[in-house]
Amino acid sequence: MPASLFLLIHGLSTALTGMVLATAVVYLALITEQGQKLFILLLLVVVPSTLASLLLPFALPYLHIRLLALSALQGILTGPLICLAPLLRLKSVPSSWHTTAQELGLTKSGRLRLLWLPLLSPPLLLSLITATLLGFLGAMALLKISSS
Repeated sequence: MPASLFLLIHGLSTALTGMVLATAVVYLALITEQGQKLFILLLLVVVPSTLASLLLPFALPYLHIRLLALSALQGILTGPLICLAPLLRLKSVPSSWHTTAQELGLTKSGRLRLLWLPLLSPPLLLSLITATLLGFLGAMALLKISSS
């Protein structure tokens, strides 16, 4: 497989896995209104999981896993870092906004479309860029390991 194609597939699959996990965590924070607790929990694991994700390709000779599984595992390990920006924004939102939107008659989809998506757009974009960058960094490390 050419190096550029490998880099593209591995980087994008890692980023996609991380973004799916981040979306699930942010959704969980929205429906349970426990964003503060999730943020603190993610702060505790962000450094070890990100380091493990970036060092995982160097352990590849000792691990007998497929490359697609490695991409998924790297995406899962970068998930806490990707979740921090949206959860930080959720943490800073006054709790009365959710109640006010409910009292104004907005449905769940209306609150998502008119309140949460505009509020979370910049942090979600930052998370997307971070996920893509970490995915390609992991792919380059894996490419370096496999070529030597």
